[in-house]
Amino acid sequence: KVEFQIDLRSDVLKGLSVKVSSHNGKIKAVFTGSDKDVLKLIEEQKEALTNALSSRGLSLEDFKVEARA
Repeated sequence: KVEFQIDLRSDVLKGLSVKVSSHNGKIKAVFTGSDKDVLKLIEEQKEALTNALSSRGLSLEDFKVEARA
């Protein structure tokens, strides 16, 4: 299993965190943040992100957007 997390600065997408993991060729992405507008934007771009990965031969198995308390 391969996993990494990117924590953006507060002035970049309001400090959104992105955790990506891969297991047996299946990609999982979890976006976590506290700004509702940023989370909504990420959710709205789910299909575009999935297609971008697919065009590079990667299959996004799981995509989650979570609110941070």
